[in-house]
Amino acid sequence: MMPPRFRLFVVPFAFTALLVSGCGSGAGVSGTVNYDGKPVDGGGISFFPSGTKEPAAAGRIINGHYEIKRTEKLPSGKYTVQIVWQKPTGKKVKNETDPGTETDETVQVIPVEYNLQSTLSVEISSGSNTHNFDLKAGAPPAAPTTAPKKGGPANNNN
Repeated sequence: MMPPRFRLFVVPFAFTALLVSGCGSGAGVSGTVNYDGKPVDGGGISFFPSGTKEPAAAGRIINGHYEIKRTEKLPSGKYTVQIVWQKPTGKKVKNETDPGTETDETVQVIPVEYNLQSTLSVEISSGSNTHNFDLKAGAPPAAPTTAPKKGGPANNNN
């Protein structure tokens, strides 16, 4: 039997650890994002539950790779995916937030059918998910490729 003083420390600690770790019901998602065959570097990716305007999770795309960890507790379900990538044009423009200074001009290079009017969708299930996006300029959006889950076949979602 545990001494009472020890129980006062261990029981709250164990309960807190259980709350922080969760019950494992969240999902994680990772993959690659290419645009016209080249890795997107410095872009962003957001997952919106179908029919909503607020993302459930978002992450940065670095060297063509993104990852949303399971700790984000992304619920299973169907998601609309939005991908953005602002690239510098090489020009300087007035900085609207700091008058009297200039900043690098950037433009959105990913077409609207992959972001504001996205037609990209994926199905997320509990556990680890992999969704790769090969985006094309001026072409109808391609379905993202889905890597096989451990013990399961690969498929295309959309």
